Amino acid sequence: MDILNKIWSVAKHKPLYAIAFVVALITFVYITDWNLIGGLLTAFFVLVIYITGAELVSEYKKLPKSKPATAKKPSAKKATKKAKK
Repeated sequence: MDILNKIWSVAKHKPLYAIAFVVALITFVYITDWNLIGGLLTAFFVLVIYITGAELVSEYKKLPKSKPATAKKPSAKKATKKAKK
């Protein structure tokens, strides 16, 4: 009973979160057509994609900005005079 009292206490302090949780849970069960294992695996992998993607983006933003490469024109060779003997 202590667990239910704690859950009820949390639900009273954050009613919008509690309602959103219940609605999301019912929608999840409805959409997965009671295939909870497949739905939970899908949710888990979406969470993994989100976390790893956020880490990769933050690491990408830490890298210094590179300057665009510019093509250099070959320098024209000057004709050299041969020394006369």
